[in-house]
Amino acid sequence: MTLDLPERYRGHVGATGHRVEEEVADGRVRERYVQEGVHDFAWTADPRYRVYEESFDPDRDVPPELRRELVDLLGLTPEEARLRPVTLRLLLQPQHAPQARAHFDAVKIGLAELGLRLGAYPYPTLTLVDPALGA
Repeated sequence: MTLDLPERYRGHVGATGHRVEEEVADGRVRERYVQEGVHDFAWTADPRYRVYEESFDPDRDVPPELRRELVDLLGLTPEEARLRPVTLRLLLQPQHAPQARAHFDAVKIGLAELGLRLGAYPYPTLTLVDPALGA
């Protein structure tokens, strides 16, 4: 999906998938996002967003004791319990910037706990959005 927006939105866009192209010309920004295996596409843009990025690294972010506990409880093999790294993009309203750490911590817990119980998150990117009040 290619988005064509006023240049003031550059760097303040969230969308399904990951950005593969960006072009700025004539006061416009064109960004192309790609994600295989989805049936819907969603996007958001707000020039006020504060954009943060981190990664979910299963080797770092999943406590070994949790992995062992769930592997034993659910009868999984270590390969079945393998989770994938995920790039996390967080778009926050400026007044909520102090909450960034809490958002990342919550989504990492979700990716670990639900991933071990239900299967790894299937996409390489996860975008979290804090929309403006009334949006």
